[in-house]
Amino acid sequence: MPARRRDTGVLVLGGTGAVGRAVTSLLAREGVPVLAAARRAPAALPTGARFQPLDALDPAALREHVHAAQVVVDATGLDDRAVASAAVTAGTQLVDLSADIAHLTTLHQLDGPVRAGQITVIAGAGLAPGLTNLLATATHALVPDTAGIALNLLLGLGERHGPAATAWMLDQLATSSQHPPRRVEMPAGFGRHTVRWVDFAEQHTLTRDLGIPVTSWCALDPPLLATVTAHAARVPGLRRALAAWAPTVARLTRRDRWVAAARAADGTTTWATGREQSAASAVVAAWAVHALLERRFRPGVHDLHHVTDLHALTPWLHRHGLATATGYSHAH
Repeated sequence: MPARRRDTGVLVLGGTGAVGRAVTSLLAREGVPVLAAARRAPAALPTGARFQPLDALDPAALREHVHAAQVVVDATGLDDRAVASAAVTAGTQLVDLSADIAHLTTLHQLDGPVRAGQITVIAGAGLAPGLTNLLATATHALVPDTAGIALNLLLGLGERHGPAATAWMLDQLATSSQHPPRRVEMPAGFGRHTVRWVDFAEQHTLTRDLGIPVTSWCALDPPLLATVTAHAARVPGLRRALAAWAPTVARLTRRDRWVAAARAADGTTTWATGREQSAASAVVAAWAVHALLERRFRPGVHDLHHVTDLHALTPWLHRHGLATATGYSHAH
């Protein structure tokens, strides 16, 4: 392997997208050298950040820039194994924000080479999965004998997302009809909402790690528009139209508050809430970046709940505008 250059601190792939830009901005504000990589330059960059033209699907260019970084953040939404493979080959640490269970499973299959290279990969380091993992493990610690945990997520439609994230959520809504929707009481004053099953990755990893059933459910706000969206997403032609209209919907609704809650069977609930889910994912990812720069973790591929817990992360979350609490949620 060529001699290692460390002229790039943190390389954020997809650095001009919704989540990538938020990660870039947060790191730059804290004085971390950060390079926002994307195919096209944005109209403006966060102060302190630099732009790098880069197509993450170009293997040669990807290898070159990954090799120069201390930490790579994959915020592309492409769920491409090539990014992780390039990081492992270069001996570069990686923070991945995917919510796709197939992709995260692929990352864990790289655990052997990752350990051999003495690097660390944090998989699913965003809002969901990521923060939701910590909420679930916190609830499980309070009620270890619970029959199961429901992860309930309420997302405002007033936030603009990248095409990959929009398409992924619409695909989830299109397939959620196999699980009947439920009415739940959301904490933090959000009231009752209809939640639909979504295939977030953490329900699989947590079911395995905690030894109890963990299921993921999601509601969109405002409720009427959420219902229309859920039904329309089942029709391929309408799903494409919804993806095209998403920026307009975000501009008109302006609802960007979210809440994530892990509820045990007896109603014990741990939750977090804030504004803009992209910003929340960025807060979690930036914490993981700092931890990797400081070499806090042993080598290997780790989910967030394997390397920290909600108590340890709470000061960082509060510092960046996210609130956390534990209480009781009424039955469905």
